Amino acid sequence: YLRCDDQGYSVQNNGGNMILWNSELLSDSAPTEFSAGYGKACINPKEIDMPLAGYGDTVNRRATEIDGDLYVTATAITDEAGQTVLLMGVDLSGLSEESLTYYLPHISYYTGVPQENIFLNCSHTHSGPSITASDPAIERYKHLLPDLFAQAAILAMNDRQSASMYTGSFD
Repeated sequence: YLRCDDQGYSVQNNGGNMILWNSELLSDSAPTEFSAGYGKACINPKEIDMPLAGYGDTVNRRATEIDGDLYVTATAITDEAGQTVLLMGVDLSGLSEESLTYYLPHISYYTGVPQENIFLNCSHTHSGPSITASDPAIERYKHLLPDLFAQAAILAMNDRQSASMYTGSFD
């Protein structure tokens, strides 16, 4: 925890997440009560030899090793009325609209969060599997993703704890 009193800013390391706020800004408003939780799951492919996303040739540009892990992360936010949203980030170049018709119901089934309250965002990495490529290894990998996405979402749901959010404006 770091506080810079002369400027009114505070920084807090909250379990790996850095939060920056202006204490004067926060004191202007009444808090909104809600609960929030975080979860993540590693989505590294079990097979290494598969097409990589981006940079043109996604058929012949194949992975040879894992240099850094790929993750799906989830933040679950539930308001005072019990309405929950899941904000999820996926270390993939993108997801097709067709794949969402499978992933969203799967996540919803295991969390109870309505599909329309689940937001999946891709980091658009060019160093991950090209899940749109026509390749047997990619097809096997895509079948692993729904359970991994659900795992991160379940962890986030189970991690929820009381939180407050403030709003305000600068003069």
